[in-house]
Amino acid sequence: MLGQANERGNKPHWRVRAADRLTVKSKEHIARGRLSSAANALHLAAFLHPTSQRWLHLAEMYCDQGLAVKGDIPITMALSTPDGKVSIEVLICKGVVECAKGQLHWAEEWLRLADFCQSNNPWVAYALGSVLLAQGKVEEADALFKRDVPVATGMGQPTYTRVLLSDCAGGVAPVRKISALPEIVGPEHGPTFFAAADSVYFCRYAREVVGSVARSTERRGALHLHVINPDEAASALAEELRRKPGVTISTEHVDLECLQIIERKTYYSCARYLLLPELLDRAAGPVVVVDMDQLVMRDPAPLLALARQGDVAVLRFPGSEFNALSTISATLLVVAPTEGGRAFAGRLQEHITRAIPARMLWHLDQAALAKAFFSMPQLRRVAIPTSMLHLTGGTPAKDALFWSVTNSIESNLGKLEMDSYRRFGQEPPSDLVSPS
Repeated sequence: MLGQANERGNKPHWRVRAADRLTVKSKEHIARGRLSSAANALHLAAFLHPTSQRWLHLAEMYCDQGLAVKGDIPITMALSTPDGKVSIEVLICKGVVECAKGQLHWAEEWLRLADFCQSNNPWVAYALGSVLLAQGKVEEADALFKRDVPVATGMGQPTYTRVLLSDCAGGVAPVRKISALPEIVGPEHGPTFFAAADSVYFCRYAREVVGSVARSTERRGALHLHVINPDEAASALAEELRRKPGVTISTEHVDLECLQIIERKTYYSCARYLLLPELLDRAAGPVVVVDMDQLVMRDPAPLLALARQGDVAVLRFPGSEFNALSTISATLLVVAPTEGGRAFAGRLQEHITRAIPARMLWHLDQAALAKAFFSMPQLRRVAIPTSMLHLTGGTPAKDALFWSVTNSIESNLGKLEMDSYRRFGQEPPSDLVSPS
């Protein structure tokens, strides 16, 4: 046969060999971030040697490129191949494509069918629960999350869907001793930028964060930094930075010795949300929650103007609603001092407070964000364009307002040596004062 061997029966046909090489080339393009080239290579591979796996993979690649409208054609082609059939893989792919189109009700139907056909498939349970949550069907979603299936993360070990559950039982929360939160000094209705970290991150990034906020906002905003378990170096740096205009710092001491490394990192990522309601009460305007390893590169006025339209502005990735732990990023969040904004901050704090004793799982921060965001229909919600944040390597995009180092990915540490990073981290001249 064409897909198996030539007429002598001892070597694969040239089309098969060519298709295999193109498939490998497609993977190489993906590794380099060349999604369009990867899709073209895989499309040609599927043409030369059609297999359902290749066509379905192509449909998913179209979704990754924002071309979900093209996703139905590869699915149809997959069904027409010699090995094509209405399999669980086809049902899942169809659900993903409909989700990428923004048709969550159709994505739900396809994933329900997949769950009916294979109820023990963990990915289907998670994807269906995620799509239900994105539509505000919280009780149905929780019933699926209670199956506690593993979800792959970028940290080398899985988290589990129980991290998305709001109820909690068992465990003892660590005792936190937090310094008195100072009054936030800043212009009326001006933003307060807020980041939290342990001593290592604080010492590595705090100076650059202070410099970037001062330079980009021309001191028209405030900055609050929260340090968890400050060591001697962090305490000294905190004293130095407290003397900067518009900068306030709080600390907390908490015993995390009984936790594994990944659990400690989870706590560090969530600590800011435990403090957010109180900070919101003290701030003069909206609170912009950012990562400690994140610089403000230019005037954030466009973001603040957008955020004024709602109670909460989140960095949301449309089309990824089948992945509840990644559809809303914890990298950037703006919360307004409105009734809705305060309720959202309280819901975040409540979810994390209940989860900490028993579910110190990675992505707890993004789980809490997704659960609060989608379960509060009365909330005035705003989506932050992903173009406002530069996450990848290389020189930051021209229109990006924020530059995230994403320290959790080791290869990103090279950004610290880039001129762009050092330049944006410099403070403005000392005679630059806040306008009256």
